[in-house]
Amino acid sequence: MNQHVILRTHGVRFGFALLLAAAIVAQATAQAWHTPAAGSAEREKIMNALRVPIQGEAQAPVTFFKVQMRVQGPWAWVVAMAMDKAGKKYLLGKYSSQGVLQRTAHGWSVIWWGVSNRTDVVTAARKLAPAAPRGIFFNPPR
Repeated sequence: MNQHVILRTHGVRFGFALLLAAAIVAQATAQAWHTPAAGSAEREKIMNALRVPIQGEAQAPVTFFKVQMRVQGPWAWVVAMAMDKAGKKYLLGKYSSQGVLQRTAHGWSVIWWGVSNRTDVVTAARKLAPAAPRGIFFNPPR
């Protein structure tokens, strides 16, 4: 009987350890950022939301080139070049457009956007969207 109790205790410990390991892996996977594939519905919705304020500033239709994006949960960080449809004219200067967006029940909303090639845009975006996961942010290319 004593041996049965020992085996049972070890079985419970092993089961608990296995369950804990699975929970840690699931949590790490759920928290990882990803980049939506070009042409995917998710990417299109994010870019269309960011397009609205940038087209307003440029006062012209905007096509995005050199898009870099990270999405984690309901948050997205985008860095892209706003250009004309042919990709020959920079609409907001030779600076990248950045934006932090949040997905709500109504779709993607721009929380903040700016135009720069400096790292201070990440600092500004993080201050205005403190709930956004730090892992989505990266500095724009220079």
